[in-house]
Amino acid sequence: MNHPRDEIFLTVLCIAVVTVVSGPLVPGIDLTPVQGPQAGNFESLNNHTGDLEATSIQIPDTGYRLERGVRGSGIYTTRFPATTVEIETVSGSVLLVYAVDIPALGYGIQSTYEATQTSPRTLNMTLPQSQLKAQEITQESYQGVATVYIRTNGTKRALTNKTVTVTVSGGGQ
Repeated sequence: MNHPRDEIFLTVLCIAVVTVVSGPLVPGIDLTPVQGPQAGNFESLNNHTGDLEATSIQIPDTGYRLERGVRGSGIYTTRFPATTVEIETVSGSVLLVYAVDIPALGYGIQSTYEATQTSPRTLNMTLPQSQLKAQEITQESYQGVATVYIRTNGTKRALTNKTVTVTVSGGGQ
């Protein structure tokens, strides 16, 4: 009882079912869950209402680097120095953001910290390491902008920014 047509039919049926379940075969029919923006993350930005005054913000002049990864990996790793914020007063709750942007690469990264009346008065803000493709790195250095700003009441206000030089170490690709 070997029926090649049944095997072909079952194979085609399995492919059709998997196609519909994993993505829309026909527009309007999609059985996969929607993965939209996580509203909780964005809504929480508007929940911070208050103000912050800083006595000192120390954005370093140097130490911004793109370091070549292991030979053949095709990546550069970002290494950016920490910045220190001396908080004088905080009313309510605000988000304090440290960001570095490299416009020529279309690259930006930031770290966000919450500041309240009970927060430490000295805040050491760091940025996580990230990676860029080696093909994107074509110069020995890039001009960047380091910024510290606050987000409160659904708006952002820059406390300070500084133009920095981001050096490339490890040579080309």
